[in-house]
Amino acid sequence: MKIVNQIINNECGICVLAMIINHYKKSKITKNELLAKANLSVNGISVFELERLANEYSLNASSYECKAEEVFELAKDDYYVVLVNKDNLAHFNVIKVISDQKLKVYDPKDGVYYWDLDQFSKCFLGVLVQFNKQNDVLKVTSFDQSYLKSIRVIDLIIIFLLELVSIPISIIISRYLNYVINFVIVHQILKNLLQLSLVFFFFFLINSFKQLLFDLFITKQTNRIYITIMNYINNQLMYKQQSFYAKTNMGELSQIPSHILSIINFLLVVRTKLYTNVLYACVISVILGLNDWLLLSISLGFVILNGFVALFSYLYNKKMASVLLNHSQKNFIKYQTFLNLIKEAFFINKSTIAKNDYDQVQANLMNDTNKSTLVNSHFKTINNIFNALSLLLITSVYVYLKISKNQPIDVGNLTFLLFLHQNVSSGINTIFDYLNNQASYQQAKMIVEKVLFMNNINRDGSSLTKIDSVQVSCFSKNYSFDEHTLIIGHSGSGKTSLLKAIIQFYEPHFNVYFNQQSAFDFDFKQIVDKVIYQPSTISNVDFDLAYFMNQIPDSQIDIVFKKLSQFTNINWELATSQELSERLSMGQRQIVSFLSLLKYKNKLLLLDEPLSHVDGTTKAFVLVHLLPIIKENNLVLYVSHDNLLTDHFIKVVNLNA
Repeated sequence: MKIVNQIINNECGICVLAMIINHYKKSKITKNELLAKANLSVNGISVFELERLANEYSLNASSYECKAEEVFELAKDDYYVVLVNKDNLAHFNVIKVISDQKLKVYDPKDGVYYWDLDQFSKCFLGVLVQFNKQNDVLKVTSFDQSYLKSIRVIDLIIIFLLELVSIPISIIISRYLNYVINFVIVHQILKNLLQLSLVFFFFFLINSFKQLLFDLFITKQTNRIYITIMNYINNQLMYKQQSFYAKTNMGELSQIPSHILSIINFLLVVRTKLYTNVLYACVISVILGLNDWLLLSISLGFVILNGFVALFSYLYNKKMASVLLNHSQKNFIKYQTFLNLIKEAFFINKSTIAKNDYDQVQANLMNDTNKSTLVNSHFKTINNIFNALSLLLITSVYVYLKISKNQPIDVGNLTFLLFLHQNVSSGINTIFDYLNNQASYQQAKMIVEKVLFMNNINRDGSSLTKIDSVQVSCFSKNYSFDEHTLIIGHSGSGKTSLLKAIIQFYEPHFNVYFNQQSAFDFDFKQIVDKVIYQPSTISNVDFDLAYFMNQIPDSQIDIVFKKLSQFTNINWELATSQELSERLSMGQRQIVSFLSLLKYKNKLLLLDEPLSHVDGTTKAFVLVHLLPIIKENNLVLYVSHDNLLTDHFIKVVNLNA
């Protein structure tokens, strides 16, 4: 069974299901395809969801509660999924019993290993899932590849020609120089010296010039393609369902730029080099064979040895790719948590714990990185030894053949043969370089496509220019809002949940209507742009002081601005900078964020306790002078516990009534 590696902790259920489906259906279902259809929480998928997804892919799944000893009786001669405790988290593995006291484990996190009954008993959580194959034909879907259209065919042709041109020119020049020098110069030592000097001079000159053109072209095209794909991704991220964020993490999202560069490098450079070098390896092998079949045999023998080394290197790096990516994402998240906590002086204890967590993850990342570097260094050393031995053996055989035939040793011809051998070896090894890069490419492509195509809020429909009314059916109740409304109720009565039901209008279990029409009749992206949710807890603000001044009537500018400055002591330089706004107090941030609402027109504003941290005097001033302007341009639904708000809204909805 082929392992599907997990990158994020909550993906294990998705990975084992992909392994099971691919085994039974002889298919190549990707992790992304299952993620797109799964109801995934931050803790992973439930056993029920695992069964539902399996059924969707023509597998009957049945789960059982049992003891570890019973697993060894039930799980013989087939693959099963078990739920185990791993690092204090519930974790899915695929198992197969291979004897009365031993089972084989296919772990999406740690690969293949074995457990005996005692080891299994200590971590087994009592759930076994069995699968039965149905005869339905499995349809494998794939994600749209249009985001790669910015990689043009003409770019690939130019790169191919740049790679193609240098080696033939080097071969032709070296052979031409060899003939010219043999014809013009009689003295053998001088002849050999000139041949070596000129051959290497022209070879490096041509390659240096080719590399310069190659780098300039690749850099220009990479920048163009990167900007195109990155803009596309950022536009997609602006319209994501909330469920998407359970399927990723900040570590994964932060690595999107580097993943895009990996994809571009693979498709533009690595793949093209594979085609050109393999083509050359075949052509040069023929040329080398025409010169001397014995030297060709020696060359191909060492190429095969280096091929085995490259194969082991590929298998090792393929295994380590997902491990290092997982460590890298954890490292980013832990460090981000640590930095956020140390900003607040009263989080000293928590920041100490976060630092220890980060140190542990950092140590794991460094250990595995160093281990990978060391192992690859060993592979490279073995490869270099084989290359040195091949050059020594080819030179020795060539000299022996010349001496045995009483022929002069032609250094130019020997250099030419060694040059051919090196290019044959390089061309064949390019295959394994391609495979090594392909592992990283597939990982990068999977993550980029997850961000591009998964859980998008994307539906064509009628245009929505302004929201005049909202009707919501959720939690077995119906609500209608056609004017500015204050929503009140005890804690836990569902005020915030009501606002979030409107935000999540795309969810099938909510019925949301805008202007008496179902949300599904409109263009989803337009709805997202029209509905603005402002929570009580605000991390940073988006405030433009000049714009704020333009929105207030001239007669009130002086009063409002002076009063706000007097009440709040807001540093307006901090308020106008998203990076520096975190230095403001929570109350100051709420005031500045409330001021930022002045920029909206024809929007539905869902305000969830937006001034809960503001004192009564300042709040009353803001409500009197600013709320009327906001209400004039938008439809406002305001959640609050404060009785002061009832004076500012004609309609009040009490969720406890």
